[in-house]
Amino acid sequence: MKNLVVVMAGDNSIHGDYAANRDFELWTIHYGDSDETFKRYQSFSDRIWRKKGLKIELTRRILLEELHFGEKFDFMAYDFIFLPDDDIRFTNREADISRLFTLCNYLRADVFQPAISNEFFSPRWESTCLIPNVVCHRTNIVEVMMHGFSGRAFVKAYLPAIHAIQFMKSGWGIEPIWMKIGEAVFQSPLRTFVIDAVPAVHTRPMGSGSAKIHGVGLAEARLIPQIEVNRMRTLASFTRIEDAAALPDEAVPPSIDISIDDTKRDASNFIWAFRQLIKSVAPQTLIDIWELAKLRGAAPLPSSKD
Repeated sequence: MKNLVVVMAGDNSIHGDYAANRDFELWTIHYGDSDETFKRYQSFSDRIWRKKGLKIELTRRILLEELHFGEKFDFMAYDFIFLPDDDIRFTNREADISRLFTLCNYLRADVFQPAISNEFFSPRWESTCLIPNVVCHRTNIVEVMMHGFSGRAFVKAYLPAIHAIQFMKSGWGIEPIWMKIGEAVFQSPLRTFVIDAVPAVHTRPMGSGSAKIHGVGLAEARLIPQIEVNRMRTLASFTRIEDAAALPDEAVPPSIDISIDDTKRDASNFIWAFRQLIKSVAPQTLIDIWELAKLRGAAPLPSSKD
């Protein structure tokens, strides 16, 4: 198999722990400040970039725009592509990641993630957690914290999702979007698994990062209504990998949104999120947008006399 791990790494990333004696490619996108750290990452990475940004923003700029569009890079040459955060630890280091890819190959997985073995999981994402005495569990989506794809799902579902949702930087809430694109392209639910046989430790507590980045994530998530009505859930769990592999795709429902009853709440969430995003826009940019709208026939702003 030919597999790839891509890490968006700050100056305190621990992805070097699984860089030695590996049988997969390791790419690093360094968003930190330290020159010495960049040189250290460069020493064990097959490819490396140095750019500022958040996870999905960097994925879009490097993997989609520079490589997929610019270089016509063939990501489907990889069996699997795995994008863990830079604070994910594997007990057996690179051996665990190699085993993760082996199990996904046996399962014919389209989308996957390791189970989280400790208490630092996202609220309302309990299905990411380790289920004791289980090899894997099938889910409707996985979380952007450490999402992985088959090569074909990466190209046909994931890249189109981050291209279409252009405002996304953190990726909070984008998970149902790539699932829906994949279902439309492949005409069946994506084979999606959390791998309990290869658990990982999320080393940083939830919410311990930058408050500004956390705010961006919350705002983005509220602009994607599917994430409120298409929450991650466990569909089936398996003690034998053979049973998981044999589960027919027809037995798994597609990512259908649950009806939204509280429309007032969701409308207020949208307005709040929109206001948070425009706070970061320069005043001159807002003026330019308004001037363009007027040229296209938008109604004038009401005056104080109206």
